Amino acid sequence: MAVTFGILGGSFDPIHLGHIAIAKYAFEKLHLNKIIFVPAGDPWMKTNGLVAGTKDRLDMVEAAIAGDDSFEVSHVEIGIDGPSYTINTIKKLRKMAPESDELIFILGQDSVLGIDLWKKVSELVKLCKFAVVPRDGVNDVNAAFLDKKVAGLGEKAVFLEGMPRINISSTNIRERIAARQSIEAMVPQKVFEIIEERNLYGS
Repeated sequence: MAVTFGILGGSFDPIHLGHIAIAKYAFEKLHLNKIIFVPAGDPWMKTNGLVAGTKDRLDMVEAAIAGDDSFEVSHVEIGIDGPSYTINTIKKLRKMAPESDELIFILGQDSVLGIDLWKKVSELVKLCKFAVVPRDGVNDVNAAFLDKKVAGLGEKAVFLEGMPRINISSTNIRERIAARQSIEAMVPQKVFEIIEERNLYGS
């Protein structure tokens, strides 16, 4: 029986309630069997580097989704030698699943704007589908726009329209911690406890 997986990658530095909301919405809207969270090892697009260590970020993701059978964590990008690219991640996940299973890569509209710069993106389009999450300030991202970016991308994409906008970012969370402002309403409770216990981000 074919299974459909949603793939949600990111630095998760830290994971927050916005990430969880996206995962839950995609799970329900796309009738997925599972959402796989893929914490990045060394994401090539992050020019400023990661703040929390790999183990801390991985532990926070695992804590955030604990007890939810619709979610799981993949370590596929952890410990690799060199930058992590989406094409390599999807190839590895593709090899781990039966050929009949479907992979849907979840990404924000802001990421789509530069998708033509991704490594081997034409090959990536052949390996998975894409679920595009709305972002404030990003408009006119539709199938025609995607096809102009990468041939064939438009027909492989679905748009998660109607998703409630959640104005939370990992950057904002780190800034609030540095400013000694509360973040309890922005992250899962278990993630908040890890940040506090390990004094992450200068908490």
